[in-house]
Amino acid sequence: MAETYYAARLANDEGERREGTGSEPLFQSIAAQLSAAGIEYQTPFAVDVTPEVGLSDREVLKRAGTLEYELARISHTANCSVMGTGGYGPGNEEPWRRKRGR
Repeated sequence: MAETYYAARLANDEGERREGTGSEPLFQSIAAQLSAAGIEYQTPFAVDVTPEVGLSDREVLKRAGTLEYELARISHTANCSVMGTGGYGPGNEEPWRRKRGR
């Protein structure tokens, strides 16, 4: 069962790396709408440029952020299990909340 799960995850990852996540057309559409409406905006990512295959720079950065978030959750949960603290609660906040000052 675990082999099937990981095989599906790897296939999904490979598909995203090859075809993109599907969010780039939406990003480009929003940028085009803002430009057409004469609304100024700033973005560190290329507008009107999409990769022929694979992930855009924006999608790569987004995936890296998601990975960092997931690894922080896994690490925190593993630490709670080892220390016997039982997970989240008062005085035992999620690490990303402490980092952002929430």
